[in-house]
Amino acid sequence: MSRARILVVAAVVVGAGAIALLVSLSPSEKPSSALTEASRLVLRGYDAKGRPAWTMDARAGAIVNDVSTLSDVELSFYQEGEVTLRARGTNLRYSGSEAVLTGNVEATSGDDYRLVPDELVWRESTHDLAATHVSLVSDTATVDAQGFRYNLEDGRWSISQGFTASLDRPSRLRVTGTSGVGEGGRLTLSGDLSITGENETYSCGEVGYVLGSEEATLSHGVAGTFSSGTLSADEVTLTSAGSTAAGGVHLVLDGRFFGGDGGA
Repeated sequence: MSRARILVVAAVVVGAGAIALLVSLSPSEKPSSALTEASRLVLRGYDAKGRPAWTMDARAGAIVNDVSTLSDVELSFYQEGEVTLRARGTNLRYSGSEAVLTGNVEATSGDDYRLVPDELVWRESTHDLAATHVSLVSDTATVDAQGFRYNLEDGRWSISQGFTASLDRPSRLRVTGTSGVGEGGRLTLSGDLSITGENETYSCGEVGYVLGSEEATLSHGVAGTFSSGTLSADEVTLTSAGSTAAGGVHLVLDGRFFGGDGGA
């Protein structure tokens, strides 16, 4: 048995769900409350109905009583039996109902976007992920935010404390504001918004955008300035073909619009 590996399966209760703990031990180790230098470690969490809630897979790590220190970690989170978010990082420290993932952290949600934070905090007791200094990256948009929270129960996320976004339509829009929410590939940005395009600037209360689309909808008191005039409206939709306005539209064109040098 000196060259054999010992496989230990333990049931542990954390928060509201059970965890199945699978650990591969080195030959000299014995099962105990303190497991050190495990070559592979897998934890699985279940919801109140016994369905998979999350898995944690690490290349190596140590468990000492209630504190786990793991390396080369992948976390997978489930809804209705399907993986909705995966997160990877170099190191993870897990204690009680909180885990902190650090080192080259990246999370993905289907094909919608990648999340790149400095670190990712998972709080099992509140069923959410939190991060600071985070970038959300997709093929058509990038959002850099100071605060981020992802609800593991409904898949919705929010940004806070200020952000800068780049929306590629085919002309790029730069958006700054204070907060936003998202679900799947839809973003709703808000809070003191400033929008800058190639030849246009806008301010408004809200911007809606679907990742992968060529359309952005500005609403809640839109005021715009472009190369040949000004515009105000309840709502403005920017598309690859141009823009449309609706509700209380007030448009002022200067002489440049008609081919002149300026003036009304």
